[in-house]
Amino acid sequence: MKRLLIAMSIMGLAYADMEDYKNMSFAGRDFSKQKLTNANFANSDLTEAKFCGAELAGAIFDGADLSRADFSPAGVFGFRTFTNLEGASFNNATLTEANFKNAKMQNANFGRITLQEGTTFENADLTRADLSNVNLSRSDLWPVIFKNAILKDAKLPSNVSPEELTRSGGDEQAEPSVQGPDTVYGKDWTEQEKESTFVDGNYKGTKFKPRNNRSFYGVWFNGADLTGAKFFTGARISNASFNNANIEETDFSQLKRSDLYHTDFRSAKNKDKAIWPPASELVDAWR
Repeated sequence: MKRLLIAMSIMGLAYADMEDYKNMSFAGRDFSKQKLTNANFANSDLTEAKFCGAELAGAIFDGADLSRADFSPAGVFGFRTFTNLEGASFNNATLTEANFKNAKMQNANFGRITLQEGTTFENADLTRADLSNVNLSRSDLWPVIFKNAILKDAKLPSNVSPEELTRSGGDEQAEPSVQGPDTVYGKDWTEQEKESTFVDGNYKGTKFKPRNNRSFYGVWFNGADLTGAKFFTGARISNASFNNANIEETDFSQLKRSDLYHTDFRSAKNKDKAIWPPASELVDAWR
């Protein structure tokens, strides 16, 4: 039976009944959108495995190598399935550069682990998660829900200020960050990055700047909160999409006509409160 179910896995079929995956190699395997409730991946090699949109409530990843594993949502804006890791266990797991963006991780248990640089929890929900003694100092936590999370003796990154933490019954609790990251620089975005990096994110007050002539061409800001954000000279957003993005007091005033060619603001929120360049620079933008 176990061999049959493993064969079903290799063929990419959903197999909700199999729970024992421990001490095995699934490096690079795609488990996206599969139902894997209570699955046991303890001590398995899951390097670069994909769990996008998978159902993993109660799953066990203790001692597993999850380096560069992807738990981000499956699908695109408006049609996305979020990865469910509620109650999952990651004791002594390796999470180097793992991607937990938008993951639902309520009541997850991380035990004593050190998260390496590149591990991201952007927009993840870690409500009531146990992060006791976990080193989070090199992880991307912008913005993350820590409501009622146990952060006793956890080491936090420098960009999480003490004001974001409150104490209750010995547990440290942090609400989602009010401000987004200070500065984001342009780069050569892959198609997947264009469609997912900024979607639904918190970029309040963020400065968007070009770097080495690289900008934000074609990037989706759909659903993002860009309140008070600023796009600097050369931060080209041609063909970018702002569908349902909040652009209240977002400063586009430094952008030129070529930076705004076919930029889609038609469904953006609070357009009347954005800071725009002269009308002559906006003739090719869609508003």
